[in-house]
Amino acid sequence: MTGLEHETPPVGEELHIPGPSLQPVLASFGLMLLLLGLVDMWPVAVLGLLLLVAATVSWIGAARREFSRLPPGH
Repeated sequence: MTGLEHETPPVGEELHIPGPSLQPVLASFGLMLLLLGLVDMWPVAVLGLLLLVAATVSWIGAARREFSRLPPGH
């Protein structure tokens, strides 16, 4: 097996798939506002930066809570 291939889980083992999330969309929108604001209007850039930071912090917090609920060994 090469380093890029992963072992498949045993039959019957549940795969973990993250649920739907709005944080990536909000982070992308915040980044877009930040970049557009840097070109034209500073208040839009500040709003975009705040949205980007808030969405990223929320996204990381949600991921940490989700990972803490996984069974040991995953």
